[in-house]
Amino acid sequence: MLLSSDLSLFPMADPAAEEVQCRACGHMIPQANIQLHALRCNAPHTPSEPPQAAHGSPMDADEEDEVLQQVLDMSRREHEATAAATPPQAAAPSADAPKQSRRKYYRFERQDLDTGEWVPLGDTTSRYLSRKLRDEGVGDFLHEIRHVDATDGMVRGFGYQISLLSSGSSGEGTQDNRYNGERENVRWREVDRDLLGDGPDLCEPWQCTSCKYTNDFPGGTTCVMCLSMKPGCRPVPLARATAPPPGGFTVVLPPVRGPSGRIQPPTRPGRQQRQQQQQQQQERQRQQGQEARQQQQQQQQQQQQQ
Repeated sequence: MLLSSDLSLFPMADPAAEEVQCRACGHMIPQANIQLHALRCNAPHTPSEPPQAAHGSPMDADEEDEVLQQVLDMSRREHEATAAATPPQAAAPSADAPKQSRRKYYRFERQDLDTGEWVPLGDTTSRYLSRKLRDEGVGDFLHEIRHVDATDGMVRGFGYQISLLSSGSSGEGTQDNRYNGERENVRWREVDRDLLGDGPDLCEPWQCTSCKYTNDFPGGTTCVMCLSMKPGCRPVPLARATAPPPGGFTVVLPPVRGPSGRIQPPTRPGRQQRQQQQQQQQERQRQQGQEARQQQQQQQQQQQQQ
């Protein structure tokens, strides 16, 4: 039986060291054999002298084999216990292995009210999306997109208030187009990062140098607090047109669904209002024209009577 006092011959050493020096005889002993050496070392003795057992009598070959087997068995049991208690470690990734991005990207589209076609609206990332969604993925969030308007070539899209009705790899909702006052259907789906093209990260937070506000809108180049340009960005045409509308953004109501569950064509109060204004203006012009003709006829009749 090995006693703890037998191991007092060896100092506390680095477990990673292969050998430890015996305090009694000065020999360098492998770490795996220090227990066996503690039984055999009868210091002081010289390397030329045969090692003595603790009781002072030399060990024969059978005794050495027996003690060695005991030490080996004890070392094996300790190794097995240590291996069982240590969780397996995953292999370290290779330096040449491609980095896997956990961020997902989504593409937004809006439905054109005149043609019914779905046109690109913009892109965002899951980091921004997951931070803004509420109530298990359903809620309102402000989505900023910068694009060139095909009608006049100006940069549009400071912000859209979008109401998402579902979560996951795709969804649908509505938005109020702040440039024409009309409500539009929108939808979004997960896309591959390669489809988004080159350019800066769509959702990298940046701090405004003017007001120190941290902006995290995807692709944003204008501070939402003070409307200052993002450092390093050049001003765009009609920068004032990209400012939020007076009173801020409006909250979007869920779209109307039919019996089949599909979104019904949205109402267009902005267009109806413009049509009513045009009709009223045409009516006023018609009345003014009639009054002018009546006055002209009266003048002609008076001249003829004279």
